[in-house]
Amino acid sequence: MTVTVRLADTLVDLSARKEPEFQIDHREGMTVWDLILEQGFRERDAEAIAAIINDAQGDHDDLLRDGDEVELLVSISGG
Repeated sequence: MTVTVRLADTLVDLSARKEPEFQIDHREGMTVWDLILEQGFRERDAEAIAAIINDAQGDHDDLLRDGDEVELLVSISGG
């Protein structure tokens, strides 16, 4: 039971793994927020990270399922 994770280039060097793509073990109740923090991102930085789950925009509180593919990107806003 795994989740595939892809990191945007700008996040790779800031992550604990330093890998652009990897798999992690899935566990019941795991959210996107859990995934982000477990990759070594600080809470205040994690708030600026957006998630794409199986090609659809996700939220930090979305539960992850076995087999999900998650892409973590830097969320950019402003005007």
